[in-house]
Amino acid sequence: MKRLTFLLLGLAASCALAQNEAQLGRWDFLYAGLEGARPVRWRAFAIGQPPYSWPEPDERSLYNPGGHDIKGYYGINAVLLPFEWDVQPGERQPRGVLMCWGYGWDSNSLNYGSYLLWHPTFHTGRRSYGFWGYIPDPDPGAPIEDRLFNSNIYGSSQIALPDGRLLFPGGAFRAPSGGRDGLKGAQTWNVAEWNVAPDRGRMGPFEMAEQRRYAGALMLPNGKALIVGGTHDNYSPLTCDTDPNPFTRTYEIFDPATNSLQVFPLNVLPCDANNPTRYHFLDQRQHLGSAYPRVNVVSYIQNGQIQSRVAYGGPHFPVYLLDPDRPELGWQRHANLPDPSFQIARLFGNAVLLPRMEPGALNPQTPADQVLSRVIQIGGANGCDPYQGVKFATIHDLSTGVPTWHNAPPLSPGRKGLMSVILPTGQIMVLGGVKKDFDRRDCIPNWQASDLSLDAYLLSPDANGDWRTGQWRALAPMPSVDNDLSGEEGHGIPDGARFVHSSAVLLPDGRVWTGGGHMPGPIGGPAYVVNQYPTIYSPPYLFKSDGSPRSDEDRPTWKGAAEFDGVGYDKKIIAQIRVPEKLGELVSVALMSVSGGSHSSEFGQRLVRCGFSRQGDQVVIRTPYSPHIAPPGWYMMYLIVRAADGSFVPSTAAWVRLN
Repeated sequence: MKRLTFLLLGLAASCALAQNEAQLGRWDFLYAGLEGARPVRWRAFAIGQPPYSWPEPDERSLYNPGGHDIKGYYGINAVLLPFEWDVQPGERQPRGVLMCWGYGWDSNSLNYGSYLLWHPTFHTGRRSYGFWGYIPDPDPGAPIEDRLFNSNIYGSSQIALPDGRLLFPGGAFRAPSGGRDGLKGAQTWNVAEWNVAPDRGRMGPFEMAEQRRYAGALMLPNGKALIVGGTHDNYSPLTCDTDPNPFTRTYEIFDPATNSLQVFPLNVLPCDANNPTRYHFLDQRQHLGSAYPRVNVVSYIQNGQIQSRVAYGGPHFPVYLLDPDRPELGWQRHANLPDPSFQIARLFGNAVLLPRMEPGALNPQTPADQVLSRVIQIGGANGCDPYQGVKFATIHDLSTGVPTWHNAPPLSPGRKGLMSVILPTGQIMVLGGVKKDFDRRDCIPNWQASDLSLDAYLLSPDANGDWRTGQWRALAPMPSVDNDLSGEEGHGIPDGARFVHSSAVLLPDGRVWTGGGHMPGPIGGPAYVVNQYPTIYSPPYLFKSDGSPRSDEDRPTWKGAAEFDGVGYDKKIIAQIRVPEKLGELVSVALMSVSGGSHSSEFGQRLVRCGFSRQGDQVVIRTPYSPHIAPPGWYMMYLIVRAADGSFVPSTAAWVRLN
């Protein structure tokens, strides 16, 4: 009888755990069986030998054929790529390849960057470790001044251009002084040619006006790309009287059609006459010329017309707006506040363009139902203590073309170095970070390993779609296990933790990939803390109410080919779909931009809802009204069903390229 009781208790605990996944979601490691029971680590060299006869990009570089000198920590930057991957002749993987990279190699005489390619179907065996390669130095041994045009893309940002190429502006260069300078070159890469073209599909470098390390980059409605910010180096003082000043003084527009750059000046003024270390309050260098400006394309209706602006939303205050069609007019500063408590900086926080969640906007019938004019600023700090409670997040609303500020739902404890991911359902997932300061050694007490946040939350608006009165909901915490052995990098750090130099990316199947993590360690601890284990998060919408995983029978699905290449704006897409009757009604068709990020900056995230009508298994989808709402390029398109319990369930993604 006692044995039966224990068995029943065990079954009840297992059932409760499964049901929790329907409420909290689930975190998983990748397992390949090549390192015993340990999960896959994406580090500086490969494990085992590939059992394939076709050539794989080697983990050893041309410059040290006998050693493993390529740098790891893959996941400092990451981006989802919208190309079909010819892994080997006769084997093509569908769109949705993850590319990530970390520290490259930079010295006074040699510079190159390494990268890793992985596909969500690579969940077992040797392929779970991905495929390594490196971007060679275009001119090894060149004079020191030419080293500013090398190929170490660490410290760059990235944009998926409409023609399928990636744009990498800037990067890192080891200066003679020993610190890292920014690169002056931008390059493009058709990663689909990674294993067929002699140059692996790269073009450039194209000369920018300035060296840029940690530049911001954004796709514009006119098909061009904005490059703004980044610093010349990361070791000079940031005071106004520094000569040369580390902040950049220009912003640039890259035209993919001509591979050319157009340069525009920021507003640069003399230092404060009473304090020469202080910038004039109208000097834009300290904000727009700094590291990783948080920029988004916001849209709104003005005089009956669809308008858009590039909105700078952090990490510093105030908000700046740029007309993407007239960049020569410069950035307009907006700082009029009814409440001075909003006038704060959010260092190591992020800014996300909020999706529309009002009932009438789920199936937009007019441009006014579709424009995206609100940005939420989340987390970060301006001092020793990360913002928490009512200061944890702020919304600025640009629906009138001029920003107004509002409090977002409060959350404690605070954290910095966190990441935010828009899910297909329109909710915002926030994960990771550190609960105390980690980059100012004058702050006491300094952080410890226990201050790494393993928390994940989901932000939803209220029933009327108002984000200001929404709520945070706790999700499953990130894994706290430590699989590293004594003496290995990462030992003593939870393998699920994500902090500075981490990234998180939405996958086509609705899961979220996270990777990376590398930052200075706490006082009295190791010099650096490292996380080399990728993890996959499955949100609650991937589970049924009993906790079992949803199959295609329990999700809306696309029937037949689900790819629409070269579609114009305000056009019709006719698709065949299947929505299980027991599941619920189709309530939304969501376009999700392909994006990636680093350093608490998730570049270009955007969810645009499309109008649709459905008759049986056929759905007619209306593409976005204007590129001001959805800039051109590749998007993932999800069908969203409202289940009987009120929750949203997405399909896997179809692919759409807006032309």
